[in-house]
Amino acid sequence: MANPLEVLVLESEPGAAEEAVYDLERAGHQVHRCHEPGKPAFPCRAFDEAGCPLEAGTVDVALTVRARSRSVPSSFEDGVSCALQHRIPLVVAGRVVLNPYDEFAAEVVNGTDGIVAAVEAAATGSLREHELLALDAARRVLASGGAASDATVGATARRHHGVVTVGIRVAAEIDPRTRDMIGTRALGALRRFDRHARQIDVAVD
Repeated sequence: MANPLEVLVLESEPGAAEEAVYDLERAGHQVHRCHEPGKPAFPCRAFDEAGCPLEAGTVDVALTVRARSRSVPSSFEDGVSCALQHRIPLVVAGRVVLNPYDEFAAEVVNGTDGIVAAVEAAATGSLREHELLALDAARRVLASGGAASDATVGATARRHHGVVTVGIRVAAEIDPRTRDMIGTRALGALRRFDRHARQIDVAVD
């Protein structure tokens, strides 16, 4: 793809993600790991000189590859929780039956074929929770002002290298003050929700 991604790769047990790492790097993406290959699950890289890959704020998507079906996370998948707290889209691949991340995953791949495509789709797809927050903020401002309160409102949100870009569209004429208030309220709601984003840009049209 045109813009290489930064991918946090996890695995349910050592070696499960080896093929995925090869394919991602071959596609031009940069791979980050929570655990040094060959080392125990604890401690993770947050405790060594390299530091946690998420601290830089540039990871676009997280991937966990599961070697066998199990309903609980393994100790090597501890970074999944960290990625979700950072609002990073998650892809689950491999043996996905009974996986505990089903409701949190942006993409699920049964097996290992198609992992790169799924990672790219998750990373470039819309951020639904961010969009809903932006929509709610816009509708509240419109309703409180009484102006164009019945207008159709839409929102798009995407992340790239830690920058969240949100566009809010109001299908009605609104004055500059209302437009600025929508942007301010949406930005506040998004920043409370996504505290780890390096930057959040909101545009109101």
